[in-house]
Amino acid sequence: MTVPPGEMSSRFRDLLEQLPKLTVTELSAPPIFTCFPKLPLELRNKIWKHACYQPRDINFPMVLKWQHEGERPSRTIILRSRNPAVLCTTFESREEAKKHYALCYEP
Repeated sequence: MTVPPGEMSSRFRDLLEQLPKLTVTELSAPPIFTCFPKLPLELRNKIWKHACYQPRDINFPMVLKWQHEGERPSRTIILRSRNPAVLCTTFESREEAKKHYALCYEP
């Protein structure tokens, strides 16, 4: 038995109306993006590179110290800023970040 096209769509519509309505109570993001390691390396490196360009605020308070009375004060700069997270996340992110950050001070 062949059903004309117009009747098939109305039959389909009737079946859809009989289905219970779907309700979504809460949408939440998964706590971890588990697909990241499965992305191609080139794409992951582009994401790490983009993370390197996040703005940072670095404070350089200057402390003046007198070594001996009558001498000119020596200047000490204290850096109060953490390393960018991309340098500490994974080996892969660190390798990409090292292309965009330069070491300014080595104790």
